[in-house]
Amino acid sequence: MSGGQAYVAIAEDNLVVAFRSTASDDGWGVTLNVLTDLRATPKKISFIDDSVSNAQEYRKLKVHSGFHNEHLRYRDRILEYIAQHPDKDIYVTGHSLGGALAILSSFDIAVHTQRPVTVFTFGQPRVGKGKFREVYDSLVPDSYRVVVDRDPIPRVPGMLLNYEHVGKLLQLNPDGTQLAPEEIQSSAIFKALDLPKHIIGSYYSTILGMQTNCAAAFSLAAAEATDQCLNVGWLAGSADAEREATKKAWELIPEGAIPWEELHIDEMPIEKIPVDKIPTEFPAIKTPPWSKMPPSTIS
Repeated sequence: MSGGQAYVAIAEDNLVVAFRSTASDDGWGVTLNVLTDLRATPKKISFIDDSVSNAQEYRKLKVHSGFHNEHLRYRDRILEYIAQHPDKDIYVTGHSLGGALAILSSFDIAVHTQRPVTVFTFGQPRVGKGKFREVYDSLVPDSYRVVVDRDPIPRVPGMLLNYEHVGKLLQLNPDGTQLAPEEIQSSAIFKALDLPKHIIGSYYSTILGMQTNCAAAFSLAAAEATDQCLNVGWLAGSADAEREATKKAWELIPEGAIPWEELHIDEMPIEKIPVDKIPTEFPAIKTPPWSKMPPSTIS
């Protein structure tokens, strides 16, 4: 699937699994082809060991077959690293198609190790059916999906296949301000100006904008600062709002239609940034100290 890569890093008490986003000379064609060809059909999960409790239930769950098959390339090595570090806190992350692999990997880790996993994805497409979403959310409650508003990739595969997003949603305007649940809308039709919102540079600048807002807000009292730059209480409600908006949007699309068939995708290449240029293209964002939020604050 476009030469995917996974990277495992150990730092102090943390183990981080990161999946690379799409990077190919084929540009947008790779991303959209993977999401729309026959591999977008759902497939029952095959990587559940017999020793796992509820193994039969998990094997009935259906996910995107292309993501499922790609995940199989990495899982043994990743689980091997996880086993070597039983006392580390586990974080899994990825952008674009890498975000989809992060979801399957975190599910796999949670099922086979019973260890807590914290997940952050960026511009991630949908991964599985509604039942997979329900089981995933119960096993991986600390799962956060960051989306730049109107990024088209989180809108695929479409609801015609009954795919649903997992986790909690932080949807941001390009200036870094958070959308309230009632502001979240979804369109099944893509516009040319939507595609650039998906690139890593767009996510970096958006998160930098959010950090700038937070830095200003943190000069206020702690409670006021949270309201100024991040309303934690909106995260679960935003995920529910996205599902409802998506269902309504796809009701207007003719069966079999391709939402981007009017766009010249081949004229919009995905950015390519050499590894040695990353520190200058994306300098580290200085964030204030933070700790995990208790689940009771996210509702």
